[in-house]
Amino acid sequence: MRPIDAPPTGQAPGARTSASRRRGGSTLSIGAAMFVTLLLFNVWGALMGEVPSREALRYAPPAPRLLRGLLWDNPTRDTVESDGAGLFDLTPGDSVVRAFRSMPEVRATRGSAYSYQPVTEAALREFVLSGQPPGLSVDPVSGVVSGNPTELGRFDVVLEGRLPDDRRAMQIFPLFVDDRVLLLGADRRGRDIFLLLVRSARLTLLPGFVALVIGVGVGVVVGALGGFYGGATRRLLGGFSLVVQSVPGLLLVFLTVAASGFNLWLAMTVVGLTLLPETAGGVLERVESLKRRDFVEAARELGMRDRTILWNEIVWHNARTFVVGRVMQCLAYAVLVEVTLSYMGLAAPNAESLGEMLKGGREALIGQSSNVEAVASLFVLLFLVTTFSLLERGIVRAWDRRR
Repeated sequence: MRPIDAPPTGQAPGARTSASRRRGGSTLSIGAAMFVTLLLFNVWGALMGEVPSREALRYAPPAPRLLRGLLWDNPTRDTVESDGAGLFDLTPGDSVVRAFRSMPEVRATRGSAYSYQPVTEAALREFVLSGQPPGLSVDPVSGVVSGNPTELGRFDVVLEGRLPDDRRAMQIFPLFVDDRVLLLGADRRGRDIFLLLVRSARLTLLPGFVALVIGVGVGVVVGALGGFYGGATRRLLGGFSLVVQSVPGLLLVFLTVAASGFNLWLAMTVVGLTLLPETAGGVLERVESLKRRDFVEAARELGMRDRTILWNEIVWHNARTFVVGRVMQCLAYAVLVEVTLSYMGLAAPNAESLGEMLKGGREALIGQSSNVEAVASLFVLLFLVTTFSLLERGIVRAWDRRR
């Protein structure tokens, strides 16, 4: 009977190890390539400056410089208009009634067919169109706006209809006519979906590094010091962990967002604080189990200082795989939290976020419109999470091969 760990009959002793090394190397290469792609998209999104803001037809703070674009261009409720696309309904004499339920496309291509069929609360008649570009017209009976725009520029289109009680219902919307061909098309606010994906991935990923610094960086330091020296550091960590774990993490994040008006950086700070106890506790357990080992005593006899023993011999060589795992888990969790907040409507309205894109894609699917926005944003979200998972597995396997 061969041992469990022995290779099958006819297989070379080092074959399994070689295959494992190849799998680990390929996993790391794929993860690294995906991560580099994310970084390039982040830099590109920062260098694009105000382009996505113009595409969104709104006035968010510009990001003309790379550093400002990377760090501070996160809109809040105070800096983004609530109706960024400029779409609204007017019903003279009664501001409560919403005659129009549908939202028109606000982008058209010169020479290409454009069509908008309005959906109304009540039966309207005698439709009239004004402010439209040459080539567009309206059917006075059905209200369908159609045609081939022939002039470039922005047009403030007014669609009017008569209610059964002879009141006039009105819908005003901007229509941008250009001759560009968009790779993935435009969303219902006229934004280029591809550029919006680049920008959204950047603004979704970067705030996660705040949670990473607090949840993993501070957690590793506190856990290592508490495990190696004990005393007050360990007692404070235990008390803080008890307080944090007594409140559900997502609930704490939601309360912070509601109180701060969706301050994304503050929300990610709270996410980092909720992740800190688990990281610090894991490092503390590993340091405590190793600080009395023979190699620690041997290092002291060789004249090594406690600081060198702690960070080089214990944390780096014996806890780094755990730390890498926590880094990737923290980034993935922060991304999912930001997307969840945006999807639930707790983000700034019309902000550039994967959650906002998923919500817009859901509304498009309900309205039987294009599903490109939903599919593209979901793909980017899966790409982000898969990148972190592959990087974690690849780095851990690469380190295991060197041990």
